[in-house]
Amino acid sequence: MKRAAMAVVSTLVAALMICTVASAVPSTVVFEDPLGDIGPDPFYNLPSDPVSQSTMSSRICQATYLDIVKGWVTEKNPREFIMGLELAGPVDEGLELPPGATGVLWVWYFYGELEYYADCVAVVSWDGEGFRAYFKDKSEMGVLPYPYWEMDFEPSGSVVELKVTSEQAEVMELLMSMNWWFAETKIWFTSLVEPYDDWALPPNIGGWFPVDINDWDPAETELPWLPMPS
Repeated sequence: MKRAAMAVVSTLVAALMICTVASAVPSTVVFEDPLGDIGPDPFYNLPSDPVSQSTMSSRICQATYLDIVKGWVTEKNPREFIMGLELAGPVDEGLELPPGATGVLWVWYFYGELEYYADCVAVVSWDGEGFRAYFKDKSEMGVLPYPYWEMDFEPSGSVVELKVTSEQAEVMELLMSMNWWFAETKIWFTSLVEPYDDWALPPNIGGWFPVDINDWDPAETELPWLPMPS
């Protein structure tokens, strides 16, 4: 009887260990994006660009840090989200903006429902002098100022990555309620937007354009939504 009881206990312990390991395995949604698919397009022109330019001379095409080649959102237990982009070129403190640009944004958009405007965004911003990272709640579209939370960011080669932990309770709660996401890079050529402001409303509307967005079939969906990890 004693031996049988020990066997049962051992089985339960083993089962608990398996469950613990399984729950600790991170879940990731990842995409790959073609290399060199940024510009040129007549719409993607900076004020400093010549009226006529070839593909190879496009300043945007030469800015390899705008070209997304891979992206991901990972959910880990205990609660932690990691948002990442791998780019075709390095991101560092010596990054130079294309002439005429006032800033670059690397952005993850998050949606509770499949609507045109995102509910939340995670952003890494570069103004030519320094980086800034933040998470913004846009669920009340047009109701300014938007709530936002500053985030830590350190450049690391060609990877741009942000992490949200359980210590950031408000951001974590928002992310846990999201069902869809996608990512893109933006060039800004007017005054760089503040985190609490709205990109889609005056005076910011028309002051930027998307340079690269995760690859998708526009015949399938209006925007390139991906599911959140689960």
